[in-house]
Amino acid sequence: MLLSLDLSTVDTGWAVFDNEGVYVTSGDIKRKEKDSTERCLLLAEDIKSLIQEYHIDEAVIEEQTILKHRGSDVTTFMHVLIRYTLKKAGAEIKALIAPTHWRKVLGFDQRRGTPTKKLKEQSLQYANRVSNKVIDNDNESDAVCVGLAYMSENLVS
Repeated sequence: MLLSLDLSTVDTGWAVFDNEGVYVTSGDIKRKEKDSTERCLLLAEDIKSLIQEYHIDEAVIEEQTILKHRGSDVTTFMHVLIRYTLKKAGAEIKALIAPTHWRKVLGFDQRRGTPTKKLKEQSLQYANRVSNKVIDNDNESDAVCVGLAYMSENLVS
């Protein structure tokens, strides 16, 4: 089973796929604790629970460019912590996938100057079509799309 993640310190999207690349389920983890370290630690526990519940053995993560700005230390800490959590729980990280790459694989219109809102709408529409459920959170839909792009490139027919 594959777990796909769109990591964020406040609202992390996740999706699960079986070994044939079929969508199983998805959701998002909202963390509102004021202390950022506590938020990250609780997010790691939430992800560990997903790994156990769905018997996850592989993971893909949307790659983020971490620029020096307020909060970048927290984002870096979160990414390291989640990678550590996945490894300790027995889930091999198969890929870090850049947003531009998964959008290209799925055929999104992402020409220069494409507004972020349009990119998010494409993600929501694609994920809703594939999942046959109503997904209204772009973090969840991005996690679905990251997993689908990875699977489409890595499954052997």
